[in-house]
Amino acid sequence: MTDNYFKNISVIGAGPMGIGIAQVFMLSKVDNVYLVDISKKALLNAKERLKTYIEKLATNNFFRQNGEAKRIFNKLILSEQLKDPIFESDLITEAIPEDIELKTNLLRNIGDRISKETIIASNTSTFTITELGEASGKPENTIGTHYFLPPFTRSCIEIMKGKKTSDEAFHKILNFCRTIPAQKGSMYVAPLEKDTPGFIANRLLIPGTLYFTLIADKAVEKGIPIEQLDADTRDITNVGPFELCDYLGLDTAYKSLKSFEKRVSVDFTPRKLLTYLVSKGYYGKKTGRGFYEYRENGKPLIDKTKKSGLLDPELMLAIQLNEGCKLLEEKIVLNYSIIENVMKIGVGTQGPFIPGKHNYEKWSELLSDFSIENDINYFKPCRLMTSGKFIEMRN
Repeated sequence: MTDNYFKNISVIGAGPMGIGIAQVFMLSKVDNVYLVDISKKALLNAKERLKTYIEKLATNNFFRQNGEAKRIFNKLILSEQLKDPIFESDLITEAIPEDIELKTNLLRNIGDRISKETIIASNTSTFTITELGEASGKPENTIGTHYFLPPFTRSCIEIMKGKKTSDEAFHKILNFCRTIPAQKGSMYVAPLEKDTPGFIANRLLIPGTLYFTLIADKAVEKGIPIEQLDADTRDITNVGPFELCDYLGLDTAYKSLKSFEKRVSVDFTPRKLLTYLVSKGYYGKKTGRGFYEYRENGKPLIDKTKKSGLLDPELMLAIQLNEGCKLLEEKIVLNYSIIENVMKIGVGTQGPFIPGKHNYEKWSELLSDFSIENDINYFKPCRLMTSGKFIEMRN
């Protein structure tokens, strides 16, 4: 096994993310990709979807040789159980639900049976690689590899060390991920030098979730419909934050905030309306009700003609800029170009630094006032933001 080549790879979890990760691994220079799930139905669904994805690539002339699509698809091996060939993989990637107990139990089971050469990667969105590494019993070989859905299209991977991750494991994964084919040619790989919940993207986005759910509580108090909050952002995006949250799942947003509450700051405690909706099982589009109610055609009835004036899009950017500056201050990333690329390529939105270069003084004041008014110390602008010195950290 060389630094940029893995012969056998396993992916545990055949949900949408696991399927997407398996796809890009199959397109890489590996020999076999094991896809593992306890559900036979999930595995059969994954097999059909992967077959469809590969055939579509062939139709679009992605492959240069005849028979290439068949060769790629034949790399896939399905399994309902963790067994020896999987434990003998060069790389095992877990993509199971974002539940700390599920993940730690799985990693403990894997860690007990793998060799010292096998690298364990977690696609966690909110937990730390350090705690997952400790659970595995192989912290030096445990690493974070965060993909965006769908991985082939988004073409971005965040790679993060835990406190005990070895430099050798880190660089092997970096070099391998840079060779993975993607829709845009190859993956953009973002290295994170230190451990943090949420990697780059979720570190920037989850504080925004805290902000707009706090504003939702204010709207409820004033009798203002949620749709008017989404209307506040209509000039910059077609899909407002509440509509997007419904699509992604309110249970997901709630769990993300709870994880950050424990690992980052108590300020991330989920707010009243979100907590109420989740307690009732109103998780958004998938349950037919979230911030909005969904009709039989799966679409909510939303009127964005009237703005509330409560939700400030500039403040949302200010929150992102502050979080990005914290990542630089904490030396988690070495320059802000990495953050900008993750937001642009992985998330599909503009990062905060380009507009922030011209607005940091105004945004710092906005954020400081909001922090004081709402007693949220976490939103207090950091020194790198207020000073504007982040401008010097582009490369």
